[in-house]
Amino acid sequence: MFLLHETTRKLICRWAFVALCVVPTCSTVASALYSHRPWRCADLQRQLSQRYHLQASVGATCSVRPGVSRLSDLRLSDLRTAERLASLGELQVQRTGAKLLLTADQIELEAGQLGTMTRALETLLAEQAVPEIEFRADRLTINPAPQTGGNQRGPLRLAKLSVRSASPPEGNRRFWIQFEKTGEGEPSEIHLVIDELAQTNPPQLRLSIDTQQAALPVWLLTEIVPGAGRCGDAQWTGTAQIEQHRAYSQGELLGTLEAVPMSQLVGASETQSIKGQATLKLQKLTWRNGRVEQARGVLKVTDGSVSHSLLTAATERMFCVPGVAFPKATTSGTLQSVAFDELACSFRLSEAGITIWGTSHSGETRGCLISRDNRPLLLQPRYVELPVAQLVQLLSQPATSWLPATLEAQRMAGALPLPSAVPNKKQEVASQTTTDKEGVRR
Repeated sequence: MFLLHETTRKLICRWAFVALCVVPTCSTVASALYSHRPWRCADLQRQLSQRYHLQASVGATCSVRPGVSRLSDLRLSDLRTAERLASLGELQVQRTGAKLLLTADQIELEAGQLGTMTRALETLLAEQAVPEIEFRADRLTINPAPQTGGNQRGPLRLAKLSVRSASPPEGNRRFWIQFEKTGEGEPSEIHLVIDELAQTNPPQLRLSIDTQQAALPVWLLTEIVPGAGRCGDAQWTGTAQIEQHRAYSQGELLGTLEAVPMSQLVGASETQSIKGQATLKLQKLTWRNGRVEQARGVLKVTDGSVSHSLLTAATERMFCVPGVAFPKATTSGTLQSVAFDELACSFRLSEAGITIWGTSHSGETRGCLISRDNRPLLLQPRYVELPVAQLVQLLSQPATSWLPATLEAQRMAGALPLPSAVPNKKQEVASQTTTDKEGVRR
């Protein structure tokens, strides 16, 4: 054993003190100061915006332990419109190797922005290598889009949200999403699968939805499925498959829609009306770029009412046959209501036209479309594959400002405000004209 000189021993002790005490202490203090810097939230918001192409807002952030951080009051908005997409009360982020673990207490989504969120996910997958993700949230709330007038819808509350992702060897990433709908009876699980179709350029997304036994409000599909906005507060159970691409979107929906208000499904009119709750069983509904391509299903309404003018228009526009219970014309006005026991039909809609078969029960009469007191009120159309224009003419009555169906008129009207379905009264128009003239004179 050799002895060190006193100067050497002092030098070794000093360097040991610096390496074992000063450096760790300074590193800890520097890390603590950097983690609690006042502009940390601003830096995090900028990083999230640049990486995910979203406008991010973070209320507070802190480091729970090495590799684990916690974010509070996180809000994500569309980068162009600043419309809110999602908000989370508290989010814990933990990275373990190549896997990202996310845990939240609750998350709120905006139903009116589901299409924007799908496009944001498509952009993210196309531009970046997303790690494997496991996300869990205790509660999920989906807020409906605001309605113009009338009562506002309540939010949809779900529980036990779980999101998992994986990247198979062939490179097509997949996300499994599962949540529960609570309420009356046992909780029901709802499954959603998102597949990235990497063989396309740019990649596109395919969404597969299976509601199992649970019923979801149709307003969730307003931004995705054409015509869903006409179904009011109806509930849907079934399956759907949607493909989202930058250039187009298409999909297919199957299932049953309960409590569909016929007044909204047919549309508002000044002279025609129909009331009742319908059950619509869709055997097939396909669409592309917001336009229905094929539809096939069964419609049934019990204990409803229909205006005499709509019944008359059905005989003129859709060539329906009046039944023995068809009411006679009266002088009480076009909105005279006729009660019926059942409206039932099966239908097929495609580019070839529309075909309607009456299936209402009315004694021995076949092809009954609407029945009253076990007698046929209205029978099915005499022809099959009628032009879709016949249905449009039935449900959209000409107004005084009716336009010709020419390309020149379409181009001109496309740059002008659309008129209301219910025209203004003559005295209102006259008073407005008088007011405008007085204003000009002044």
